[in-house]
Amino acid sequence: VDEELEAEVREECTKHGAVSTVKIEVQPPVVGTEQTVLVTVVFEAAESAAKAMAVMNGRLFAGRIVQAEVLGSSAVA
Repeated sequence: VDEELEAEVREECTKHGAVSTVKIEVQPPVVGTEQTVLVTVVFEAAESAAKAMAVMNGRLFAGRIVQAEVLGSSAVA
């Protein structure tokens, strides 16, 4: 994970709507796997989140395959 990841994610996601928060969490690797990077993006509108999820899910970003899902607002509090 490089230092520019947060800015790159914000830039890419802003194409789909206003972004209020980007949070990067590096999870410890599980034996036999690469480390997991959890990226949480909070959009100002649910429609923007849905658009970004549709475009980003399954896409290669920063050398990794994105698994995108929409979480409820209570999940990111």
